[in-house]
Amino acid sequence: ILALTTTEITSGDFTLYPNPANDVVTIECRKNISGELILEVFTISGMKIKEDHFYADDKMQVDISDLLSGMYFIKIYSEGKYSFCQKLFVVR
Repeated sequence: ILALTTTEITSGDFTLYPNPANDVVTIECRKNISGELILEVFTISGMKIKEDHFYADDKMQVDISDLLSGMYFIKIYSEGKYSFCQKLFVVR
């Protein structure tokens, strides 16, 4: 039997700014997290509208200029290791 575990990471492990945002949001890793991470953006109804990949040691800038005003969810995870979700508010 193979068991997979996921370590939940908290808002203190990542910095997402500015929030609220209008054109670009920056995400920085604060914890000793390594490897490739997947970033997904979801609407409040749960529809995935954006996906990107980045490495944990990088500062990632996400272009959100195509999003309408409102609340979205940012999910960051890696294959079976980390999982993080935070609200993002877009204002125009």
